[in-house]
Amino acid sequence: MALELVPLGRLEIHAEQSWSISEGPRGTRSVTAFRQIFWSGGPIEARSLWANGSCLATEFVAERNIRALFETTDAERVLLAYDVFALE
Repeated sequence: MALELVPLGRLEIHAEQSWSISEGPRGTRSVTAFRQIFWSGGPIEARSLWANGSCLATEFVAERNIRALFETTDAERVLLAYDVFALE
């Protein structure tokens, strides 16, 4: 049985400010604050109330962590949090 992936829409991301810390104890870390994120084109229409993300990069792996709190057009709140790991 194959897994069917269904798109949940499109994210339009507007970054506000980023910081980078090079050569930390676990590698290089960057952090970004997002001014606004819009989620549209699927079953959910929403805008962010709060969002940020970080990336930790070492010689062998990159770990990205994204967190955002959205409010939908019908005043429901949705928390989106995910991690992405990539071997380099």
